[in-house]
Amino acid sequence: MSDWDAEAVRVRLRAKTSRYELRPPLPEAEVRAFEAEHGIRLPEEYRTFVTTAPSTG
Repeated sequence: MSDWDAEAVRVRLRAKTSRYELRPPLPEAEVRAFEAEHGIRLPEEYRTFVTTAPSTG
C-alpha cells in the first residue's frame, strides 16, 4: 500500500460541505470483470478504495 491515508480520505468525503457521494463498495468480481473487459489492471490502491470505501449516502 502506498503512503496515502485512506481514513483521512473517508473523513473528507463524509464532511457535510462535501458535494460527493460514494456508492457502496464494488465486489471484487465486478472489478475483475471490468479489468478483463478493458484489458487492464487497475492500480492496487484504487482497487482497494473501490472495494472497501463505505458509501456516504
